Amino acid sequence: MKITLIGGSGFVGTRLLDLLRQGNYELQNIDKQQSHFFPDVTVICDVRNREKLTALLKGTDVVILLAAEHRDDVLPFSLYYDVNVGGMQNTLAAMEANGVKRIVFTSSVAVYGLNKENPKEEYPKDPFNHYGKSKWLAEMELEKWYREHPDWAFTIPGRKPVRARYQLVLDYSRKEVVDGIFTQIAKVLDETKADYVKMDMNRHLTDVWSKTAGEQNQGAILHRYMLGVYDFLERLHERYPALLIEGCSGGGGRFDAGMLYYTPQIWCSDNTDAIERVKIQYGTSFAYPSCTVGSHVSAVPNHQTGRTTELATRAAVAMAGSFGYELDLNLLTEEEKEQVRAQIKNYHRFEMLIRQGRYYRLTDVWQKKEYAAWEYCRPDGSEALVTVVTLDTQCNPATEYVKLRGLGEDKKYRVEVVGMQTGGENGQRINGTPNSVEPEYYTGAQLVHAGLPVPRLGNEYKSWQVYVKEV
Repeated sequence: MKITLIGGSGFVGTRLLDLLRQGNYELQNIDKQQSHFFPDVTVICDVRNREKLTALLKGTDVVILLAAEHRDDVLPFSLYYDVNVGGMQNTLAAMEANGVKRIVFTSSVAVYGLNKENPKEEYPKDPFNHYGKSKWLAEMELEKWYREHPDWAFTIPGRKPVRARYQLVLDYSRKEVVDGIFTQIAKVLDETKADYVKMDMNRHLTDVWSKTAGEQNQGAILHRYMLGVYDFLERLHERYPALLIEGCSGGGGRFDAGMLYYTPQIWCSDNTDAIERVKIQYGTSFAYPSCTVGSHVSAVPNHQTGRTTELATRAAVAMAGSFGYELDLNLLTEEEKEQVRAQIKNYHRFEMLIRQGRYYRLTDVWQKKEYAAWEYCRPDGSEALVTVVTLDTQCNPATEYVKLRGLGEDKKYRVEVVGMQTGGENGQRINGTPNSVEPEYYTGAQLVHAGLPVPRLGNEYKSWQVYVKEV
């Protein structure tokens, strides 16, 4: 965050800069005189110079306006008004030009007049000198600016707005809101050259009332709101055609076909537990392709369920989506880092098959309790990737067979176990099918009607992935 102080070389500004230096802020001090303590962040400029002030506020997020003529011996008297009132006008104009929306202004108790014991904000204004009058007029300029920029959030008249996560909902039904937000976001994208943006509108739509629509038109606000969101996203794509936008929650909902048009992948759920994700992604697959599902390998124990699941299983589940990692690589063991390298290599190997292949739910996760299985298969049946995740291990279980789909029954296939999975009946690494460490060969009819025998992986929450290739 960049914070610009205007008039920060004096007593208050020096101490404020000293405090802000303790935080992670980019600081700038604009003043007509050099700062004795902070010359490295000080730029010389008079607040009356609107053109230079506008240039200096580029990239600023917050303005703190301290500049003022305050001594009793200022002559001519007009200087109070040129600096204190005109300076406010110039600052607000410079903020407008740079899309800056936040300002902190230091006024004075002088606006309340003499002999006021501990005056409060609601006290009537009663300035007695030019300094007090000029500060009062500066406050009025600020109030005028605020009135011209009304609250852009949904609020119902006469009611205290509902907050969630200390947030309100922006009124995208209003063009000026869409314009303002686009200007601010574009400013960030222009400066950062970002390739990826996650758009998380993680608020349910409450207090749906637009201040500018009139009582008779409030019923149309929800529709106009979504049109405004689409307009905003359309502008982003027009200006940044290579930008990847990931959706998350479009006003309280997760997946939405309209949002998917603009955000080609959507974060499926904050619940990143691999076993929970098996069910979540199973349900999502009935309406949306896997390539649109944001899915990552996260740290364990999982932050929501507390479950510890093997790295191989987390990766196998995440591959049924956009696939990525959200964990601290510094905390991984060397063996785990080697697994990650192998997982990434495997994903790139099968990426197009996952993205473009036909998706088959080989088990019903709500009916089949022992394991979950799914398959990606090329439309011509030439290759397939099969994933199995054990959900519930039983004592002395019968051998399970997973029947594949989409293959040519009259074709012959090579079956290869892929990935790095530890476990097995005796804790050994599984490198092949249950009875062989070498790839095995099956007819399509065998795979479709009899199925592949699922190895006993030792305990629950293990994974098994096989690649099936026509020979």
